[in-house]
Amino acid sequence: MLIRNVIIFFIIFISGSIKAQPRASADELFKTAREAAFEDYNYDKAKQIAYKALQISPDYADIEIFLGRVFAWNKQYDSARYHFSKVLDKDSANEDASIAYTDLEYWNNDYAIALQICDRALLLNSSSEELLLRKAKILNATKNYKEAEIIITQLLKINQHNSAALALANSIKNATANCSCNLFASSAIFVALIKSS
Repeated sequence: MLIRNVIIFFIIFISGSIKAQPRASADELFKTAREAAFEDYNYDKAKQIAYKALQISPDYADIEIFLGRVFAWNKQYDSARYHFSKVLDKDSANEDASIAYTDLEYWNNDYAIALQICDRALLLNSSSEELLLRKAKILNATKNYKEAEIIITQLLKINQHNSAALALANSIKNATANCSCNLFASSAIFVALIKSS
């Protein structure tokens, strides 16, 4: 009888302590998912952990964006679009989701869609250096140099030391150097390039 009571007590104690173990928070799981992706390059594991984190915190936008990026890296573009759209449907001003979605379409040479996403985001984040730079890159990729120059000028007014913008401005300048009409002859970009040299 004594042994039976000890066994029952032990079982109750063990089961209680198992239930008492704290579950990992969504933040902890997100950190683990990022480590799986960035340190171990194990994207499947990263996705599994991220989905567990979303079960705990379904509206955690950064995890959705992370999942979208992981899917994009694995060339699962429809899944990536799903996660970026899900965030933007809930919060159209989410700059990170707009940047990630723009990047996805830009990398896939779907410049019209990338420009649409970027323009929509700029309506809500008009001074975002990252979005302005992406728009200028898209315009440059489509050889729309005049508009790219306008966007780069706008970006350099916000941050005249933005090295990516200065490099893109220089690239556009080089691309248009042989044009019959040099777009940079009187532009603010030309002045900014001279100052930065």
